[in-house]
Amino acid sequence: MHYRTGKQIRVLAGICILAVLISAGCGAKKDMLNDDGVSLKYAMPEGNTLTYRFLNGFSQNMDVMGNTINFSGDDSRMFSVRSTGETNGDYRLEVTFDSVASKIVGPQGEFIPNLAEVEGKSFDLSLSRHGKETGALTAAPIEYDIYPGQKQNAISMFQAFFPDLPTRPVKVGDTWFSVDTVFEKAGKGEMTLILNSHHRLDGFEVINGLKCARITTTVDGTLKGKTNEGGVDLISTMGVTGQEVWHFDYLKGTFVKSVSSGIAEGDVVGNGPKEIRIPLKREYNIIAELVQ
Repeated sequence: MHYRTGKQIRVLAGICILAVLISAGCGAKKDMLNDDGVSLKYAMPEGNTLTYRFLNGFSQNMDVMGNTINFSGDDSRMFSVRSTGETNGDYRLEVTFDSVASKIVGPQGEFIPNLAEVEGKSFDLSLSRHGKETGALTAAPIEYDIYPGQKQNAISMFQAFFPDLPTRPVKVGDTWFSVDTVFEKAGKGEMTLILNSHHRLDGFEVINGLKCARITTTVDGTLKGKTNEGGVDLISTMGVTGQEVWHFDYLKGTFVKSVSSGIAEGDVVGNGPKEIRIPLKREYNIIAELVQ
């Protein structure tokens, strides 16, 4: 599976493993800066639509019985997020894939998936004022072939796309902590990603004319996956580390941009007649940004 995944670090939910298998209120109307700090909360008034661009590039190498196998690729998506109101204090969102493109280069050459079946499709998502997403896990999957014989669910990244915000006002230098769990099951495989994010308010910047809080995040976590290839169970265990800089419009309550990078490193173990252990390392760079 290959993502991307936001919190774009959260976007790691698509790490490829083996043949790319696991490959504050209702709209802020005033400046929320005061002596107590800044209050960061999402605001998605009904009828409001935001469009985001998501770009993910990765490189990956595996050592298979002394042979190095390399993969690389990139993934780009444009999607619209439309608010349809609120339920129990959370925003109801309709997410629509406007355009999707992907390319993976491996030992067998370049593979470009046919993503026509994804474009134009929508699903529902709920978002709390502090950035917790619900609904992506239970939404009907939108699957496509990310690589011959391997499937990807385009919805999974939205289990952890929007950055988590502090539940209290924060000043420059203040920190907060969040945990994201992303689960994906597609084709013959499944994976679980757990990410621990340490956030710090670094300051304030104007991005594309928007007054934004600048937050730096360091991430550590684990990715565990399993699948079956040719009757052999493949179990993957990887450690994840990364860093991210993201911007949040504290006046409008809008996620504006994030730039993240990181490394996932570990092993894939094949439990066949003879155990096979494959070291794997993956590096990624992700950009997610609001399209003006």
